[in-house]
Amino acid sequence: CIPAYSEAILGLKEVVPTAKHDDDCAICLNPLADIAGPDHKKDDAAATSMLRAMPCSHIFHQHCIFQWLHRNAVCPLCRYQLPTTFDDEDTEVEEDEEE
Repeated sequence: CIPAYSEAILGLKEVVPTAKHDDDCAICLNPLADIAGPDHKKDDAAATSMLRAMPCSHIFHQHCIFQWLHRNAVCPLCRYQLPTTFDDEDTEVEEDEEE
């Protein structure tokens, strides 16, 4: 597994939880309305964190998707590929070859 590029992970769109988020997080299987995710107590600072949306529009707890993407650069539902550190290295090599 190849991790996603850190800037791509941090750049995921923040989503404010609303009543329409009645689904479960596909990673931890807890309700999206429980924005703390499974690894945090309700009074934890992470309990006030946002949900995050992938470019493919799938929504996850921030903690869950960040952990996932640090191990695997694809959406756990549809396998949408986020940029990886290796993608950047390939781009730099291609730019050097063009010069």
